[in-house]
Amino acid sequence: MMEQTVPIDMIVLLTKRSSKSTQTERIPEVLNDGLEKIDLKKFDYFLRVDGHVVLPKDFLGKNLEGEPDTLYGAGFSIVKIAPFIEIMGGRYYYLNDDSYLNAKFKQHGKKVGEQKIGLLHKEHAFNPKYYVERGRMLYLLGWTPFHILGIMSSTLARNRVREETCYNIFVIGSYFLSFLVRPPKLAIAGFVRDYQIRSEVQHLTGLSKKFSRLHFRL
Repeated sequence: MMEQTVPIDMIVLLTKRSSKSTQTERIPEVLNDGLEKIDLKKFDYFLRVDGHVVLPKDFLGKNLEGEPDTLYGAGFSIVKIAPFIEIMGGRYYYLNDDSYLNAKFKQHGKKVGEQKIGLLHKEHAFNPKYYVERGRMLYLLGWTPFHILGIMSSTLARNRVREETCYNIFVIGSYFLSFLVRPPKLAIAGFVRDYQIRSEVQHLTGLSKKFSRLHFRL
């Protein structure tokens, strides 16, 4: 961690044991317990990183290019302090960590960056319960069925097909079970649904324009 090309002022190890029933609740509780012990206003960004990952030396340097307000991926999130305090009150939402925060930042027009360099993941135990909880949470957050199925298609485009397909079967199955049972969604779900639909329409419109130009040239 200390070998990053961007200077790191403080490292906090979170060791609190949570009594919450689900991992999607335990993670924000532990994170918030750590945040309570820090004067956030003294810093520009914080990095949340899982214990089973290794950061390349230029991980922060590359991903902070363009100064995003937030950026997250599997095993990490980078969050700018000022909008985190403004939007979230300096704390994670009690039912979810990165996905909810990412949606709130988008809702408030903040700059959500794209991952430029990834992490190295160590081998860790497969916990089906976590992926079942994740599928249910994505339903509560307002993800559309089309985007849930897109998880599998993106998996097939990468190298870790066997491992990620196993994980995502639990995510997708849990999502569609929730889709049938219909538990109450979170307040932000309407924004997430509309944002995903707009993004997909823009993507399809762009593809249509590219196809039209190609057809004209032919």
